[in-house]
Amino acid sequence: MALAAAAPKAGMVVVDRQGQRVGVVTATGLSDNGRPAVKLLVNGGSIDLPVDRLAPTRDPDEATVELTPSEIEAADILGNG
Repeated sequence: MALAAAAPKAGMVVVDRQGQRVGVVTATGLSDNGRPAVKLLVNGGSIDLPVDRLAPTRDPDEATVELTPSEIEAADILGNG
């Protein structure tokens, strides 16, 4: 998945495939491993998520992720974010 239509930006809402809110982008930049990433506020915590995990939606202020909040948190803990 690649976010081609709209570059991620602070304030962008990230939803799952069912349209349920997963989190909100708080910053963009590079992850610790140098990959383009966003900081995502999920359940009160900040998580690095690679930009290539996001897909555009019809709303330019929203992106879809194929992961659940729990999967995102697990990926971040394991350093696979």
